[in-house]
Amino acid sequence: MMPTGISEAWWPSERVDPVHALRELADALKEQRLPDRAAAQWLVSGLERWLSGAEPDLQKALGVRARRGGRYETASKRGRQIARNRLVRDAMDGLGGGSVRSRAELLSGCLEGGAPAAHVHSAQLSEVLDALQRECEEGLSSRQIMRIVASHDDKP
Repeated sequence: MMPTGISEAWWPSERVDPVHALRELADALKEQRLPDRAAAQWLVSGLERWLSGAEPDLQKALGVRARRGGRYETASKRGRQIARNRLVRDAMDGLGGGSVRSRAELLSGCLEGGAPAAHVHSAQLSEVLDALQRECEEGLSSRQIMRIVASHDDKP
């Protein structure tokens, strides 16, 4: 039980990623199936706060509002950034040996001009690089890649 007296069955026990929950709910509605329980509980909680007037801003009640000063930092953009960072780490792991700097420079070159066949040893790495090229249309510098590898910011 939580201090509010609301039973554990109606209160999400884990933190829910708002973008993931909204995608799950949208998919469930499209497919005419029941949504994930945690996503449904998250939505109900946010809507109740908004409908009761406890939180007049629906985006804030749902937890998808950009932080103060971060007008363009939306929850969906953060979700894409996390996905991109995971792809970068997967690509760096797939490039094998060598220093982080040399692999970052190689990956940056691959994103700018396509993957040199000599460094792509598996179909999985090729798929990761293709997905990363779609995600990073403007490319990434080797310094950006090294920062991503060092950051470990996969948490939403």
